[in-house]
Amino acid sequence: MSAIAASGRDVLIIGGRPTVDLLPPEVKAERRSRAMHRWLIFAVVALAIVVALGVGAAFARNITAQLSYAVAQQHTLELTKSESKYADVFAVKSLIATGQEAQHVVGAPEVDWQGTQAAVVANVPAGTTVKSVAVEQGTPMTEYIQAPVALQAARIATVTLTLSNPGFVPAADFLDGVARVPGYVDAQVTNVEQKGEGDGYETTLIVHLGDAALTNRFVPKEVK
Repeated sequence: MSAIAASGRDVLIIGGRPTVDLLPPEVKAERRSRAMHRWLIFAVVALAIVVALGVGAAFARNITAQLSYAVAQQHTLELTKSESKYADVFAVKSLIATGQEAQHVVGAPEVDWQGTQAAVVANVPAGTTVKSVAVEQGTPMTEYIQAPVALQAARIATVTLTLSNPGFVPAADFLDGVARVPGYVDAQVTNVEQKGEGDGYETTLIVHLGDAALTNRFVPKEVK
């Protein structure tokens, strides 16, 4: 009879074949040492494989990043070449835009004086002759001086007319007529003078114009 180890427990076997372990302890120890040595080799190899995979992945990421950077650089270079190709077009567009802005600034206070004078002549009493016309207006660099009375409407220009009539004409007739002139703000008769027997009367009429008198030719469409 003999007892053998099974599943970590000592089991008594009756009628079994007797066995005897005649190996010296040194041989058993050497076998265990060899087995441990093999496991250590396997562990080192596995660790080396893991490290190699990590290094390879990092290298692949680095290559991918470098390729992406090279592609981006090439794209930027192509864009730069395209921009330089159309540099003249961009310069012309810039000049046009600058010219349009300057034109808008310079032409902002423009008034159709020919049309305004025609409107005045058409609305003064019959028989009136325009002897002289004087215009005062602001410039792109200087604003037009406004009336000292705060309640009066804003003005952009003043037209002073010297009018001649064969007979006396009440001031109200002049004022009622020029009120229909485009851009009219207000008006006043500052002088009525009889020039002599048979020479008729001379009237000085001042008409103030507002923003409605501007042509707005150079104002961008979206601003109008």
